[in-house]
Amino acid sequence: MILTLLRRTSRVRDIFKTEVNTRYSDFGTSMYGDDVIFASSRPTDNRSRKEWTNGQPYLDLYRGRVGEETGELYDVKNFSKRLSTKYHESNAVFTKDGKRVYFTRNNYYKGKYGKDSLGWNNLQGFHRRW
Repeated sequence: MILTLLRRTSRVRDIFKTEVNTRYSDFGTSMYGDDVIFASSRPTDNRSRKEWTNGQPYLDLYRGRVGEETGELYDVKNFSKRLSTKYHESNAVFTKDGKRVYFTRNNYYKGKYGKDSLGWNNLQGFHRRW
């Protein structure tokens, strides 16, 4: 029964590589209104970014508008200075009403760099009212 339902409702989709991809890490998309939010370690001109152990800058959240004709992202810019720190932010998701964002960040909160009992700074889940 499930297979029959899937055959009836499924459509073939084409997948394309977007033109906004960089040689850096670009991943973790979600929708916020009509915008696509994604994580990227692309360098930015508006601030200096520390480099992580892989030689790339730390991840930050970006937003891009979706082109109606092509579906391509354009007008890509930093998503929010309110969420950005000098360490990683990625994988943002939003509540249905758009008033709260959940995201992943290094354990860095209110200017304090948290470490576990072994001295590691781990990734943590955060949320913020929007």
